[in-house]
Order: sequence, then C-alpha cells, then structure tokens
Amino acid sequence: MTGGTLVVRRDADDDIKIRGMDVLIDGEWKADLHYGNAYEVDLPPGEHTLAVSNKLKKEEAQFMLREGETAVFQVTNVLSKGVSVVLMGLGMVMYNSTLRRIE
Repeated sequence: MTGGTLVVRRDADDDIKIRGMDVLIDGEWKADLHYGNAYEVDLPPGEHTLAVSNKLKKEEAQFMLREGETAVFQVTNVLSKGVSVVLMGLGMVMYNSTLRRIE
C-alpha cells in the first residue's frame, strides 16, 4: 500500500520572517521550519494531526490523507493585533502562528 505526501510551506507574504516554527506530525516533532522553506514527508493513508508552534502559540489541524494524495498546508508567523503596537514601543514583538490547508 502506498501512502500520501504532506507538504508544510512557510512562504506567505504576510509572514514576519523571524523565528523558526516547530512542525509536529501526530504528536512527534519533525522540523524547525524557517521562512522560505518547506517540509515534505510521506505518510500512510488515514487521519493525521499537524501542529505548528512558534513557542508562543500552537495551531493544530486534523486531516485525512488518501492513497496517492498530497496535502499542502501553509504556516505563517504574523504580528498580533492591538497590544503588539504597545509592546513594539517597549522593544517586544508578539506574534501568532497560523495554519491553513491550501491543497
């Protein structure tokens, strides 16, 4: 039985392009993903969990992978709204991680 492929990309224009993001698949750490890079892995068919974390916030998605299918997700580090303007004045940056399936 052949599996499918999971691709996790970090290439969104609105990414703040700092810090790596941890990639976990089915609860197991797989990669430290930096801006402009992608992580690709073959997985068996079935249900899987993809999680990404920027050490401040964790996002998670469950997905079904069929035989021969490629699932593509995009992860992004984006500035937090509101309070981040005040914190930036103090020299601190708050950001959130986002995770969405694009294929």
